[in-house]
Amino acid sequence: MKLFLLTTLFVFTLSFIFADGVQPSGAGTESSPYQIASLDNLLWLSTNSSYWGDYFMQTADIDASDTQNWNSGAGFSPVGTEGDPFSGDFNGQGNVISNLTINRPSLGGCGLFGYTDGA
Repeated sequence: MKLFLLTTLFVFTLSFIFADGVQPSGAGTESSPYQIASLDNLLWLSTNSSYWGDYFMQTADIDASDTQNWNSGAGFSPVGTEGDPFSGDFNGQGNVISNLTINRPSLGGCGLFGYTDGA
């Protein structure tokens, strides 16, 4: 019983820690952009609007198949909203984001980037 409780607490703690993704390495500047290398890094980008004016560089292909199960089937939350658009720089460097699910028919801007302004 003790092991079950410890395991449950551990899983709950991990899900809380990664609920908003994992901050990528880098400083978000032009000379040291955030290095987007995983789906957890993309999740971090989509859930942290205070960084939407920074610099990002995708460093690997990313399989986003898991997004089909996110947000009760609504999938990935696009980067940038109408009231808070993405204004930074995202360099994909020829890398691919595949199998990204976004099922938000009532959303005006729908894609990896929902709304941008000078990006």
